[in-house]
Amino acid sequence: MDRYKKYQAIASICVTVFILSLALCITALDRKVYGYSARKYIQLGTLSTFEAELVYDQIADDFCSFFKKGYDVAGYELGESNIKALNELKVFYRWAWILAVLSFAGMIVSFVILSKRRYYMPFVYGGVGAMLVSACGACIIFASSGGILSEIKAMILHMDYSLFAEGDVIYGLFPPEYARYVGLAYLMTVIMLMVLMILIRFLIVYCGRPHKF
Repeated sequence: MDRYKKYQAIASICVTVFILSLALCITALDRKVYGYSARKYIQLGTLSTFEAELVYDQIADDFCSFFKKGYDVAGYELGESNIKALNELKVFYRWAWILAVLSFAGMIVSFVILSKRRYYMPFVYGGVGAMLVSACGACIIFASSGGILSEIKAMILHMDYSLFAEGDVIYGLFPPEYARYVGLAYLMTVIMLMVLMILIRFLIVYCGRPHKF
């Protein structure tokens, strides 16, 4: 394979992985999705909406802490089964950060080489690839019949949060449509990052075009 074709393929894959991984990280860090879905309900279990948002923020802080495995909630204690469930979901978040960093490094190396021939189409190919992989990932989740993926499917499609057991504050913390909104937020973030990559490509080409004097 031609050296530049090889790096175009590598760059395209890196852009795809970067978009998907960064979108997941951004979605996990975003607190607005919970606030929007929570405010549609006056009460969430035994908590008021205001209290639920405070509890959620504390859990989200620990969830988004890369190395932390425990969850500190003022005035409450989470059960072991629910901590385990949260950490099963956190695996995706951790891998997303790792892949985002590695793919970004791969993008830098690849585009430094490709810039010598002004090959920037991988920005476009990677963006389109991210959308295709997102669609395939959704199909895999919706077709799953066991494991954590089936639990995610249950939360999104059936608003079933049985992944979390009764007995502590986290049970009933999530509004019925929360997981669905998170899925939509992730998809919108992927689309925005795809558009950003395409704009970067056109901006580089536009700024690097020959000028007439």
